[in-house]
Amino acid sequence: MKRAEYAAFDAIGLAELVRAGEVTGAEVVSAALDAINHVNPTIKAIIDPVEPALSCGMVSADGRLAGVPFLLKDLGVFRAGARSEAGSGLCRDFRPPFTSTLVERYDRAGLISLGRTKSPEFGFSPTTEPRHHGPAHNPWNLAYSPGGSSGGAAAAVAAGCVPVAHANDAGGSIRIPASCCGLFGLKPSRGRVPVGPAFAEAVCGLGADHVVSRSVRDSALILDLTRGAASGDPYGIARTISSYLGHIERPLEELRIGLWRKPWSGVELAPDVAKALQAAANLCTQLGHHVEFVEPDFGVPWDSFLDANATIWCTNLAALIQFFSRLMRRQIDSEHLEEQTLVAYEYGKRRLATDMLAAANVFNAVSRAIGTAFTQFDVLLSPVMTRTTPLLGQFVKFTSEMSATDWCRCIFDQLPFTPLFNVTGGTAASVPFGQDQHGLPIGIQIGADVGNEEVLLNLARQFEEAAPWAGMLPKTHAAH
Repeated sequence: MKRAEYAAFDAIGLAELVRAGEVTGAEVVSAALDAINHVNPTIKAIIDPVEPALSCGMVSADGRLAGVPFLLKDLGVFRAGARSEAGSGLCRDFRPPFTSTLVERYDRAGLISLGRTKSPEFGFSPTTEPRHHGPAHNPWNLAYSPGGSSGGAAAAVAAGCVPVAHANDAGGSIRIPASCCGLFGLKPSRGRVPVGPAFAEAVCGLGADHVVSRSVRDSALILDLTRGAASGDPYGIARTISSYLGHIERPLEELRIGLWRKPWSGVELAPDVAKALQAAANLCTQLGHHVEFVEPDFGVPWDSFLDANATIWCTNLAALIQFFSRLMRRQIDSEHLEEQTLVAYEYGKRRLATDMLAAANVFNAVSRAIGTAFTQFDVLLSPVMTRTTPLLGQFVKFTSEMSATDWCRCIFDQLPFTPLFNVTGGTAASVPFGQDQHGLPIGIQIGADVGNEEVLLNLARQFEEAAPWAGMLPKTHAAH
């Protein structure tokens, strides 16, 4: 199998070739390693790619996606004995003694993990530019950010290294890089996919794991193969349909779609983003859905929402840093941590239990208000970001005079659409829809209430068929 041929297939397509005997799993893995070696020196998205000599014997005949190459993000999931560093020098060479439940499910599905993808330090940035291992580059234009925190995963998939890769999202970290790199990225509902055994919940329930993919059907099938609570999980979501993959091909009844175009933070939309959003709304109308403008009642002012997120993020960060400092016997200092991480750590360390409960009360108020909105609408349609894909070094900038709340404002003010669904626990996705004036992709967010992934996947499939994105390849790609 040639590199360009390999890169033309999604995960389901590759698995079908292997199952039909048209190509062996070993040949697919060999083509994937060729693709990685071809583009990764340029996009710098993958750490520790598997050596060709070590790939022998990795392919199993078992699993729905047997023989399909895959990548794990360097944050939040673990494989026993394999490096997992959370994008930080503090965690350098950390090798967990256990494997995450989700990774076990990927293995059972037949996915072949060929390396790990870059993350910003502890995932606390919307761009993947860690000091540890260096920045990842957007394959559409190497001067631009691939987004974050799953930017390494998105860059690798967009460049044709693998058809699908693990990602996670506690504030937009699946949807932001999917938008920047022209991919489909679904954040599942809270509790849909297990995050244990290391965690009962990720970032106090804000975090969710899934994948970034080039096709909607790959995302749907992998959700089928990974969903469901594990033993000991604090909560889960009851299964309501037998198969997400089967559901996306069904005719979708008319949806009530709320067009959310006014950023909660007060930041203006970039003209190219506003244009893409209106075009997406027009398409929804053409597809037979009812679309009307909505300015949701969020239950609290933006500043209260921002402060609550700062409390939850920074306290979780502080706990992780203290854990790894003890485990790795390294000092909590500028040698091992980036400057903004240290500032956030100090802030998080000072928060009280009462501050955490106050933040939880803010999140409850937001969730109740948005729950009311979803009695009127099936889907909220919005941008992913207020801006178009930024240059590396220009997405978020930390300066020495900034406080932790300043840093959080720097991140969240320009990303007022994505964190809402982390707080409510609802599901949301980024769907590629158009390009900006520089030829970089723009993503549109579709969001739904808790447990309604099937609605989003079906609507995304309609977008995919009406305005296909799979044939749009970035400048840096395995096929070139």
